[in-house]
Amino acid sequence: MLTADNGMYLRPACADDEHFLLSLRNDPITRRMSFSKECIDPAEHRVWFHRVLQDTDRIIFIGERNGERIGMVRIDYNKIGIAKVNIAMAPEWRGQGLGIALLTSSLDKFAQFKNASFTFVAEVLPENNASTRTFSSAGFSLEKDTIDSGSVEKLIYVKQSC
Repeated sequence: MLTADNGMYLRPACADDEHFLLSLRNDPITRRMSFSKECIDPAEHRVWFHRVLQDTDRIIFIGERNGERIGMVRIDYNKIGIAKVNIAMAPEWRGQGLGIALLTSSLDKFAQFKNASFTFVAEVLPENNASTRTFSSAGFSLEKDTIDSGSVEKLIYVKQSC
């Protein structure tokens, strides 16, 4: 387990996190602020999650505080140095300023583990004020405000690793 800011601990996800991540993904606010709005079926999630645990191009960090899981950061990366970042906080831990610590600690640990420089990219819905604040506070810059092929407006935040 890795120490992070605000009395939080950070660790890579393990098989025991399956239910937590499913409940986090299916939370109504999480779904409303996601590009994919539907509830995820537990069997479908299980297949996806176990595949992710074996995927060498993805990592999920779990933040814990006082023995409770508070949220997750997923990083999907490729060999050319692009790392797509997603964050979600457990409902009972939202609004306490811990998302910034979870995000920055996850990015730092990821860069240390990979021992390389990356361009971190986050796609955020414009109405997702919490993520907009979190990514901005973590040093991300708004690079684009765009509409994708499905007519969904999104904000694209970018940050270079050190």
